[in-house]
Amino acid sequence: MSQPMRLFGTTVDIVRDPNFKVIGDADISHFESLMDKKQVVTDLDEIEPHNSDWTKKFVGNSKLMLKPKSDEEVAAILKYCNQEKIAVVPQGGNTGLVGGVLPIFDEVILNMSNMNKIIGFDESYGIITAQSGAILLDMQNHLGAIGYSMPLDLGAKGSCQIGGNLSTNAGGIHFIKHNSLHANCIGLKAVLASGEILDNITTLRKDNTGYDLKHLFIGAEGTLGVITECAILCPPQPKSKQLAILACESFEDVVEILKKAKIQLSDILQACEFMDADSMNVTVDQMKKDKVFDQSYPFYSIIEVASNNDPEVVPEDSERLLEFIEQVSEHIHDGIVPQGESQA
Repeated sequence: MSQPMRLFGTTVDIVRDPNFKVIGDADISHFESLMDKKQVVTDLDEIEPHNSDWTKKFVGNSKLMLKPKSDEEVAAILKYCNQEKIAVVPQGGNTGLVGGVLPIFDEVILNMSNMNKIIGFDESYGIITAQSGAILLDMQNHLGAIGYSMPLDLGAKGSCQIGGNLSTNAGGIHFIKHNSLHANCIGLKAVLASGEILDNITTLRKDNTGYDLKHLFIGAEGTLGVITECAILCPPQPKSKQLAILACESFEDVVEILKKAKIQLSDILQACEFMDADSMNVTVDQMKKDKVFDQSYPFYSIIEVASNNDPEVVPEDSERLLEFIEQVSEHIHDGIVPQGESQA
């Protein structure tokens, strides 16, 4: 059995490693002894959506999906799979589009969706602790109710899981403001292939003791261990947000706008993204919205600013954004500042 290797622009056949065991009834019975039988999924119709992603470009052939509810269950699963040479692929919300979270052949899918608890929030530091299967949007909503926000925001937030975000070091649209998850993850817990639980969970932000092992797991895509819990530093939720969409003739103009925004809007710059004409057209068509401008342009720069200034009392943010648009007028053909979040 072979599958195309996942390389951009090339296709390379890879063959299943015969050293990995083919799952048998005895293995399934063992897993059922470790957890509730409902957590051991063998129904192919239920497994099928987890063998592929939205693109349908890569399709695995897993016959078994395990859905642990605790660190101890993850540890017992990995320890047994390591001993028996059973291949495992950890899976979060399955929102990735590059095939990294999918089985290539018949690997056991270790699905983390049952480990979705938000454990707590440390108000003194502004740090949220959650299990790795917690949905990003659920964490955002939990924090929003107490005046905080996640440092990470992205389109798949309604189904992606924080463990998958950490494992892929997801950047998101607010990267320019809050940096990567390396900068915002204060602690995490992970289970090694041996079944050992590495507990690096802490809410102490200023900790200069010993090795900072958590960084080995952020961006490692589950190759070194499975993340089961994390502590994330959260900024206060801004009271005011303003958005500008600027139409540009060239990518060089987009870069110049970014450079100037980082200097002139540095304290309030929340996001800076760009779209080309094709991306904008697809977005407008799919959302069934009117075109942003009367005509199409090659590139678009999207600037978001935010602060804790009350817009009714201190309208400074919107004024600075309008001033900025004037200052970069030589690099744009047109621009719009949506009124309110619904229009944005």
